[in-house]
Amino acid sequence: MTISWTRNGALLAGLALAATQVSGQQQPASTAQIRNGEIGFVISSMRPAMLADGVTQQEACPDGLSLAPAEAYAKLPADRRAALESAYQASAGARQAAVAAATAARAARPTAPAGAQSSTGSATPPISPGQPGNAPPRVGGGGMLRVDIKSGQINPDGSAVCLNPAPMGPDPSFRTVSKVVRAEGIDLDGKTSRASDRPDAESCPHDDMTGSDGVKNVDNQQARVLGCMVGYWPGGILADTYEGTMREGLWTLVVKLSKVDSLLNDPEVDVLIASSEDSLKLDSSGSPTRNLTYEAHSNPKYRSVTKGRIVNGVLTTDPVDITYVVRLASSPRASDMTQIAGRLKMTIAPNGSASGILGGYEDVERLAHVNYAVGGNAYIASAGSQLAKYTCNGIYYSMLRYADGKRDPKTGKCTAISSQWKIKAGPAFVIVPPPAASS
Repeated sequence: MTISWTRNGALLAGLALAATQVSGQQQPASTAQIRNGEIGFVISSMRPAMLADGVTQQEACPDGLSLAPAEAYAKLPADRRAALESAYQASAGARQAAVAAATAARAARPTAPAGAQSSTGSATPPISPGQPGNAPPRVGGGGMLRVDIKSGQINPDGSAVCLNPAPMGPDPSFRTVSKVVRAEGIDLDGKTSRASDRPDAESCPHDDMTGSDGVKNVDNQQARVLGCMVGYWPGGILADTYEGTMREGLWTLVVKLSKVDSLLNDPEVDVLIASSEDSLKLDSSGSPTRNLTYEAHSNPKYRSVTKGRIVNGVLTTDPVDITYVVRLASSPRASDMTQIAGRLKMTIAPNGSASGILGGYEDVERLAHVNYAVGGNAYIASAGSQLAKYTCNGIYYSMLRYADGKRDPKTGKCTAISSQWKIKAGPAFVIVPPPAASS
């Protein structure tokens, strides 16, 4: 926008405050939040929906938690270890040549002058999602690590397992939640599902979880895969990965409701879910600064529009594919993520804040690349797997095993897994600019 003070919401916030006062009396909060039939939110917290409070590790993971790469490698069958080590020794020449080539390529790159900054005035390269050079949707090779194969972090050719998990094969020590327990999330497919069912055109058989509130038919297979990893239990270092980078200002999501008559009950509202190129702003308490203005992404690819309804203060939306920009710490660039058939269920509080679930199906290859290959950063990805005690091949093959969406009619296998997120949001003004002209 060309008028900078509009972006920070000062003018619109003042108008909103004035609109709440009539004849010196404060209007009800639920009315004050709606302006011209619209209300907006900026998401300030996005954490994976996992097992419900009260579910113990012994209940969910009676065989224990997953192991770090070196520990998992040591527990592989002896014949499997022997085969991997033999292949590793045979590839010594090729590995040395690859390392030498990579070293020479780095040495040949031009070096920026000391103190030089990017065009954004920052040492951080600008985010350009959707442009050539972004991480490919499939997990690829590369990322040579100078560690022994017994570390469990490299394949026989020296490539990082976290960047290319397929050659290492499944991890028999990787633990998942194999039974029905209580989990956070919502019903995504509108039916009761059991692993013994026959597959249909869109999904693969799976056991639904039971909701935190006792409601059945919660589709959250991702919680099964991650539920026995120490990094995702309370206090684990992985639970706040998305939230942390969002709150650092690396990426932003907004929601806008239109054609709203009531925040208590409204049979039909229009819902926009979009990325924003504006950074999230927090107040001194760590909460999102109220009633600032955020602009929906200029690229329509990162805007999703659907219908919703509000019942007793709870917004529920119809399914729609939601593609958004995410940038994780240490990732070399921003990446696209998509909630396939995404749904939003969000409770709107009288003060304009909101909380709930954003759920859908996520492509397994994309999840593996963005979340566990860290967008192609072999060193950070491998260090993370060791610190949080998991194997990237264990996660990858388990996601394929539990995948329940995006069924391939040729293979009969699903390539996406139900994945749900707990979100919190604060009141904001969301404006939608005309789409940027394509170059």
